[in-house]
Amino acid sequence: MLAAFAVFCFVGATFLSATIAGDSNRMLDQLWFATQDPEIGRSFYYTALVFHSIPDSMLYPMVFLFGAVHILILFGRNAHPATLLLCLIIVLPAILFLSRPVKETVLSPVTFLVLGLLCLRLNGFGRVLAVAACYLVYAYFMREYFVIIVAAFLALMLLAQLGWSLRLLVVAGALVGLSFAPAWLFETLQGTRDLLNSVRLATMVVGAQSAFMNPLPPDSLGNFLINYGYAFLRLNLPVLFQLRMQEVFLLTVALTTLWLVWYGARAGGPKERACALLVLAHMMTLNLFEPDLGSYMRHLTSATIYLAPVLALLDRRLLDRAPPAAASAGLAAPEEARP
Repeated sequence: MLAAFAVFCFVGATFLSATIAGDSNRMLDQLWFATQDPEIGRSFYYTALVFHSIPDSMLYPMVFLFGAVHILILFGRNAHPATLLLCLIIVLPAILFLSRPVKETVLSPVTFLVLGLLCLRLNGFGRVLAVAACYLVYAYFMREYFVIIVAAFLALMLLAQLGWSLRLLVVAGALVGLSFAPAWLFETLQGTRDLLNSVRLATMVVGAQSAFMNPLPPDSLGNFLINYGYAFLRLNLPVLFQLRMQEVFLLTVALTTLWLVWYGARAGGPKERACALLVLAHMMTLNLFEPDLGSYMRHLTSATIYLAPVLALLDRRLLDRAPPAAASAGLAAPEEARP
């Protein structure tokens, strides 16, 4: 797996996708230009500063290092064939999207730090505080929407402590409150997709094949919810709209991610539950404004590292259920090696 990732890093992956290297090169061109003016965009500006501080000969080795750590963390010490298959599905997008210098390269150390904090023996408040401290700093310098991820994570952690009746009441109350929100709030959250894709679809630039527009103007709660549901289907169930190998691949990754989120939230302890809910917070936020399948999957790939504790939990339970014959064949870990 690491050998394949090394090939993608140092040789390229144009034989699989012509858009991955093109997107990366276009991003680097924008980054070099952004160093002249921080007002162009904080995320471009600060990413450019990071890349410019690294010698050219060390840029791709750094990209490889961060991607390799991402892959190794997800695979961990998992040994059951079913778990390894799930790991492979989750890791494949990382091999594609983390093999080029992009903003996710700078995000990787943040996700490593957040995962380490989530794995500490903290209570629910401590975990929310740890995520908020890291994400709010990253949001200030790089991507403002990470503030929304923090808010979504906090809401999910609170809802996880309530029974179903109270959850329904809280959600209903939140919807009633949002019904009084001004139109500019909905336009701010969903309008970016239309602004970007109106140009991309008109010019049909490379990578815009899976771009889509909001079906309704995002100027009211009702339209906002319809647009959100439509975006969820387009981004997570893409085969409903176009049936190609890319859509089948993205569907497989999205469904695997959602299943692991469900498993971690349902069967995991506090650590696994917090990690699963953080991934869900990322998905919920990205469904607001992501303009196409490739952008959605690239941004989600950085968050899937938080599924490592869920995969480890699943692997332990599958090995515990393995019959003695499997253990003798080396499929079950020795008892003293299990945590």
